[in-house]
Amino acid sequence: MRQILQDYLEISKQPLRKEKNRQYKIWFETNYEDLPNFDDLIVFFTSSDKSYFLMNKLLFPMLDEELFDKQNRAACQFIFTNDLAEAYADYRFKKHNIPENDVLTLAQKLIPNSPELLEYRYQLLQNYFAFAFHEIPSGILHGMNGATVDEAREGLRALEEYIEISKQLGYLEENQEAITQMKTYYHQWINYLKMNDSSIPFSEYTKSPKKEL
Repeated sequence: MRQILQDYLEISKQPLRKEKNRQYKIWFETNYEDLPNFDDLIVFFTSSDKSYFLMNKLLFPMLDEELFDKQNRAACQFIFTNDLAEAYADYRFKKHNIPENDVLTLAQKLIPNSPELLEYRYQLLQNYFAFAFHEIPSGILHGMNGATVDEAREGLRALEEYIEISKQLGYLEENQEAITQMKTYYHQWINYLKMNDSSIPFSEYTKSPKKEL
C-alpha cells in the first residue's frame, strides 16, 4: 500500500474525533510523491473512512482527470453509485469556479441509462418543482423570484424530462396527478403573465382562467 494511504489508514483508527481531524489536516497538507493510481484508490475508498480530506486531496482531483481527460465511464458510474455527485460538483465549483453541474452533463453522455444517474436526475427535478411550486396558489417561482414567461416555458421543458424519467423508473403512475397539476399551473401562469394585469392575484385567476392570449 502506498505511504499516503497507509498514513491515512492509521489516522482513521484514531478514536478521538478532534485528534483524528487534526491529524487528517496535517495529512491533507503533506506532499506525497508516490500517489496511488485511480483503480487502487477506488478499492481503498470503498473500505476506508470517507472523509472530506480523502475526497478533496485524492479522489476528486483524480476524478477530474479520469472524467474530463479520459472520459472514463467506470469512474463516472462510480460517482453516482456512491452518491458523490453533489460533493464532487461542489468541489469543482470551489476548485475550478464552474457554476454549472458539468458532471451531470458529462454523465448523460457517458452513462445515459444508468439507474443511479436516472435516480439522481429524478431527485434534482423533484427538488426543482418542490421549490418552484411551494408558493402556489400565489405564483410559480424561478430562483427567488416569480418565473417569467421564458422561465415558465423552461419549467415545462423540465416537466417533459421529468415525465420521461418517471416512465423509465416506473414512477409515472404515482406522479401522474402531480404532473397534470403542474402542467396546468405552468400554462395558466404563462397566460396570466401575458395578461399583464397585476390587479388580479394569480390565486383568483386560476379559479376562472381566460383563454390563452
